[in-house]
Amino acid sequence: MDAIQRKEYVTVGSNCLFEANDKQSVGQGMVLKSSLSQGVRITSNLKPALSIDVKKSVFYDAQPLLKSVQEVFKEYAHEENLIGVLNYLYEGVRVSVDYTKAARHFVIKNFTENAIKYKTFTYNDMEITIPEYYYARYKITLKHTNMPGVIPDISGKNLVYPLELLKVVENQRVSMEKIKSANLSSELHKANVVHPNIRFQRIDETMKKLGLIYAQNSYLDNFGVSIDPNSNKVEMTVLQKPTISMGNKEVTPDNKTHWRTKNLKYSKGVSIQKLAILCHTSLAEPPLKNSFSFQFAKELAMYAEGKGISLKQPILRPLNDERSLKEWVENFKYLAQTDTEFVLYIGSKKNTKKEGDAAGGFNPHARLKLFESLYKILTQHIATETIDDCTNKDTKGQIIQVRGQSFKDISTVENILNKLNVKNSGINYKPIIEPSAKEFALEDGNVLVISYDVAHPPPVSDRMRRYLPEEFRNLMSVEPSVVGFVGNVDEDPHAFNGDFFYQESRRESVNHNYLKEETTWLLGLLQKNRPDKCKPAYIFVIRDGISEGQYLMALEEELKTIKQAFYEFDPSYKPKFVMIISTKDHNKRFGKLEGQKVVNAEPGTVVDTKYNRADCLEFFMLAHHPLQGTAKFVEYAILFDEIGITTRLAELFLLYLCYQHQITPSAIAIPASVKQADELAKRGMNVYNEFKKDYDELK
Repeated sequence: MDAIQRKEYVTVGSNCLFEANDKQSVGQGMVLKSSLSQGVRITSNLKPALSIDVKKSVFYDAQPLLKSVQEVFKEYAHEENLIGVLNYLYEGVRVSVDYTKAARHFVIKNFTENAIKYKTFTYNDMEITIPEYYYARYKITLKHTNMPGVIPDISGKNLVYPLELLKVVENQRVSMEKIKSANLSSELHKANVVHPNIRFQRIDETMKKLGLIYAQNSYLDNFGVSIDPNSNKVEMTVLQKPTISMGNKEVTPDNKTHWRTKNLKYSKGVSIQKLAILCHTSLAEPPLKNSFSFQFAKELAMYAEGKGISLKQPILRPLNDERSLKEWVENFKYLAQTDTEFVLYIGSKKNTKKEGDAAGGFNPHARLKLFESLYKILTQHIATETIDDCTNKDTKGQIIQVRGQSFKDISTVENILNKLNVKNSGINYKPIIEPSAKEFALEDGNVLVISYDVAHPPPVSDRMRRYLPEEFRNLMSVEPSVVGFVGNVDEDPHAFNGDFFYQESRRESVNHNYLKEETTWLLGLLQKNRPDKCKPAYIFVIRDGISEGQYLMALEEELKTIKQAFYEFDPSYKPKFVMIISTKDHNKRFGKLEGQKVVNAEPGTVVDTKYNRADCLEFFMLAHHPLQGTAKFVEYAILFDEIGITTRLAELFLLYLCYQHQITPSAIAIPASVKQADELAKRGMNVYNEFKKDYDELK
């Protein structure tokens, strides 16, 4: 509190403090500012624990608006619609007027298309320009009359302000959507990905600045509170990594959880009889057998054969204009009518924008996934840039062999085939669970894992809210939320099936009717695919991405609905349930002390004492090897347990699921089922946005 009164820190949002004078420009009128997030909890030993983390966040720079706009124009000098970019980045930003004595500020609605020197209105019965008005009214000579004007979001008034007379109000955060649009995601990521020793030093320095440690703090003293800077040592346990079964061989992951897949067959390779390649005409030039796409497919099929995959000769469907929805519809209608099993789309991964395109331009991957959903044909996008990087080619762009190999980057080819095989219900590999947890091995069919996650659209802006009909003004957003839902109900218990569905906007609790329908759908698939083992004894429900305040909702609403669906499907079937919440969205950091330096803990490390919750079984686990920066442990809370599972068995089972990803030959941070649910929720959001963009033409 005293740091805030000294104006060294400011509060923005809940549980976050930002350093007032710390900023680093990233262009476009935006800056990075250092922040501290904190939380307090009662631990299992009934003592309070303070958790603190530091990171950088993006803010609008509190500077003259003119300077911010000039930075945007410089960044997007080649953009055709500069005003459109400006409107998107700065709509809703609050600015102050600095030429009057009275304090005035407003929110930006948008910017004028033309320069203010061309904007006229009637003043004292005369038609004058904005520059003429400011000189006549305020004796101000405007210097930047070629710049656009600012239209305020003030209901009932048609006003325009000059840029040079406005200043951006301080402490305004930039939304994640605008950070992505401004291409600042990598800048933000780079600022926050730091070595653990640096991160923990920053946390320590921040606590000293705030007077929380090694100093007298009157506020803490008045409440009888003190913080022990040496109380943050905790015991860590390293679990044994699962062995991996691939084909008829077993391999052991290395210290970074990775294992080599070259020359190993898949555990279950697929056979695709009706394969199609969709690509631009330039990649399908006749004669057919010499076309770039056909050459690549031929070489891919030859390599795939060694992995246990059978790919028959594909049909080639060229697109004269990749943007043409009509061509996409015609091609997918044909592919559906001919019972095509799988479509490989070969095209650029880059979004492109031309005059007349809808907002966001042409996104080939989003278009492909929309048509997969519409026509129920499995698809895979292989970027031309990826093919260029992994193949040997001559000066004419034809694929050639060098030292008997067409591919120069086998790991990329393996990744392509990993996706292709698992998309078509193949099994690339199977982890082998630690013997003490054998009771929960998936291959025995006694365990059903259900995972789900919710993806939310951005909230509706205050300006947009005012234009909504009165009965809709309480909506958090005008777009739906999406739920990804998966379960291991395929013929092989190691394979997960999933789907996504839409529900009320920005509602974290999953709609009970839809949740029941999806659960019943999974049980129906299980009965169809594994009739002899369609009643697993144990049901693990792993829910992702909710806060501690929502635990009761998950337990009393969602789990209750899932159990009701089981009962209604078969009243005689009475499995035992476990509900686990997983989240990476927390501010607790753990590192390993080596001498005087803090380093990342090794994969498989768990923390299950001292800092875990008092009211439920909880632990933190680092399953994966972080490629860079400070590792973030996943927080797991077991809210419901009819099995009587021990902490160690739960840890071993969840670690085992982190080795189930199928695409990556290494452990991932969260259980593969949770990852798949998360990806399905994102997929649903992307499909919705693409459908909305193309709707007028599609209908």
